[in-house]
Amino acid sequence: MAESDEPREKRTVVIAIDQSEHSDNAWQYYLDNVYKKNDRIIFVHAPEYTEAINSPLTSGGVDPAIVVELIKKEKEMVRKLMQKYTAKLKLVKLQGRILEVNGKPGEAIIKVVKTESATLLILGSRGIGKVQRAIMGSVSDYCVHHSPVPVLVCRNKNKK
Repeated sequence: MAESDEPREKRTVVIAIDQSEHSDNAWQYYLDNVYKKNDRIIFVHAPEYTEAINSPLTSGGVDPAIVVELIKKEKEMVRKLMQKYTAKLKLVKLQGRILEVNGKPGEAIIKVVKTESATLLILGSRGIGKVQRAIMGSVSDYCVHHSPVPVLVCRNKNKK
């Protein structure tokens, strides 16, 4: 087969996103270092509605009206996040979509990697310390240890 007649490799790249700059850094790293013209991108976001419920506003007891308002605000942030990353896909003319998934972020991301038959997972790292990671765990740590495909963790470019 002539070189131009060969089928081009199509990869599925899952990129975990949230509202942080770390997601933007991961996306930019993908564009600068990993991008291939025929990639299919799956942005995945696992909103943590439990953070809204456990906010300081609800610490004295859970008032349903407050919880509803906090969840409404979280859903609006998710909607804006989806619009932002949809625009990023269109800008570089890549196929893809954005998934909002439920559950613990690490587990939910790995489930998407498996169901979408991804070839690579990319995510940002918040660079939390050893003590905080030992107590809370980290999404990137979970993904590195449970992913069936290579994981690229993009450190915050401002940290050395």
